[in-house]
Amino acid sequence: VSRFSMGLIQDIQTPDFETRYVILQKKVQLENNKIENDALEFLAQQITNNIRELEGALSKTIFLAQLKDKKVATLEDAEEALNAKKKEVAEFLTPSLIIDQVCKFYRMEKKDLLGTKRNKEFVEARHICIYLMCDLLNIPMATIGRDIFSRDHTSIMHARNKIVDSLNNNDKIRRDVNDLKSLILNK
Repeated sequence: VSRFSMGLIQDIQTPDFETRYVILQKKVQLENNKIENDALEFLAQQITNNIRELEGALSKTIFLAQLKDKKVATLEDAEEALNAKKKEVAEFLTPSLIIDQVCKFYRMEKKDLLGTKRNKEFVEARHICIYLMCDLLNIPMATIGRDIFSRDHTSIMHARNKIVDSLNNNDKIRRDVNDLKSLILNK
């Protein structure tokens, strides 16, 4: 026990925006590449849960710029790189997959997640599920509300906005969302 006590205990969390941005800057400097700051900011904002994924998006952005014979990668190149990634992901992502993963993650029945019970654990999981569908799928909120949750699109918008606000203030929700995204995208 005394040997373990002398070690350094460090809490490892997902990096914040500034850290992701600095990682991208250092990677660009090490490889002597040129990329606009807007493109770096865009990549750091869009990819939040995995540094390898962030570096991969940077490499893809620079590669796309080189294919177009550009000396400096631009914001448009970064957007194109991420859109191509989203198209790859969208091929296998379905609302059912997201619902199943959220149910498994929170150890709850599908009927409880999709139902109308207002227990805190059900409501939080339901809101996170709605947020993930809005974030990962290209489905209108009205469709999510009508076809999946049997709710009005304003309820769906409220649930999504509540999680967006919580991502900045609530470490547990941020961890849960990042863990769920990783589970869903690695399926």
